[in-house]
Amino acid sequence: MLWFVLVGCTGPVAGPSMSSPPGPDPAPEVPVAAAPTPDADPEGACDVRVYVGPGVGPTELFDAPAGTLRGTYAVLEPLRGGISAGPILQITRSAGDGVWFEVGAVEDYTLDEGAPARGPASGWVRRSGLEVDLTMSAVSPALMEPPPVHLREAPATDAPIVRTYLQEAHTAEVLDCTGGWLKVRVVLTDDGSSAEGWLAPGQHCGHPFTTCG
Repeated sequence: MLWFVLVGCTGPVAGPSMSSPPGPDPAPEVPVAAAPTPDADPEGACDVRVYVGPGVGPTELFDAPAGTLRGTYAVLEPLRGGISAGPILQITRSAGDGVWFEVGAVEDYTLDEGAPARGPASGWVRRSGLEVDLTMSAVSPALMEPPPVHLREAPATDAPIVRTYLQEAHTAEVLDCTGGWLKVRVVLTDDGSSAEGWLAPGQHCGHPFTTCG
């Protein structure tokens, strides 16, 4: 009887190691121009004051966007010094939908001195009818050359300027907010042209009964 013995085989013996030639140096990174850094707060947080413009009608406060009505504030005309405007609203948050703002406080200057406030002091309001003044329109007349007000493309001090306003008196429609910045639409009364952009803190006045300065 014949017996076969299976002898294991080893794999091929590796030859001498060969090192690969060094590759070319990586290409240097091309610097990318940084976008304007927003001076904004997260989650729609705001800290601005606006007022309800004349002829808008009662301002309704809700417990949530499109929620239950909590109270109303009316615009009485004329007011102090012949100024017609509604209550001053402290805006604390934007819903981000271009419609709703959360109100943290209401200053109802339509009331007589010492009269009790009407309605709740917080809630949600619709954007329609909310206004601010450009700062130079509210400063003292003794200031012959008020500082310019810049309307910018984004809420950042290094953002491009859309338009600069010098000594004209303008009221702006409030569109949105973030931090102390306000996005507004300014309509010129002489030719009806308009511009939209962001006003930096200190360049908008949300209190029509003071100089904001």
